[in-house]
Amino acid sequence: MTSAIQTLCGQAYGAKKYTHLWASFAKKPSYYTLAQQFLQAHNIVNPLDYLAVGAFFSHLLLSWLAIDVLKYGLLGAALANSLSWKIHVVMSGLYIVLSPSCKETWLGLSAKAFQGTWPYFKLTIASAIMLWYVYAPMISHS
Repeated sequence: MTSAIQTLCGQAYGAKKYTHLWASFAKKPSYYTLAQQFLQAHNIVNPLDYLAVGAFFSHLLLSWLAIDVLKYGLLGAALANSLSWKIHVVMSGLYIVLSPSCKETWLGLSAKAFQGTWPYFKLTIASAIMLWYVYAPMISHS
């Protein structure tokens, strides 16, 4: 699915149908993948590398704080990982919004970007119910 969307977005960018870029991306469940493929469709790869290095160092710092300083152990490692990914996503989004290289294709967020998300929402709800049904008995017995 990711490869298909990446191909479609590259074609939309080449054809200067910039609104089609976001219509393909809206169906992606991962914001990181969305930002990454949006920038790759523009052939903007160096900022992705810099953002990844920045996320790596923020992850090191957050892991050290959560595990060694705050003594959260494994929970701290998971929290640090989650937070560093969120930082990466926010920084990628800021680059897209503020960079002059994306000014023609970033037209702002509209309701059209959320069309077609209902099937993913239904899968998310079904998955959450399934996970609760499977793991709730294990948690309650421990």
